Amino acid sequence: MWAALVGACQVYENTEIGERAAKKLLEMGTDNPGHYVLIANLYAAAGCWDELARVRTMIRDLCVRKSPVLAWANFGNGFHPFLARDRSNPLAPEIFEVSDTLNGQMSNQLCLCLRDTKYILEKI
Repeated sequence: MWAALVGACQVYENTEIGERAAKKLLEMGTDNPGHYVLIANLYAAAGCWDELARVRTMIRDLCVRKSPVLAWANFGNGFHPFLARDRSNPLAPEIFEVSDTLNGQMSNQLCLCLRDTKYILEKI
């Protein structure tokens, strides 16, 4: 519930309530990397750079890490698992060709959909 409130506060630009929700979330001792990202995004969207730096330091000090992303691709002969950025997969050239094409299409669509330039988007 606290994480959802932090995310909503970023969207509706209510940093005051977002900070209180973030404090409650951190008091719970969360080890979910996504929670720290939500809090960091709240501060970034509000331009609270000192608080953002504090959250990033906390992430580093607590050694919070995201788990590797496992995805599946079907090239007509069944599904094949692969990890994000894993170039050792024998199907890596085909996987990354399709992935790059899809990323380009999604980026184009995202640019068309974004009307509010307040949010910071990072290149994936």
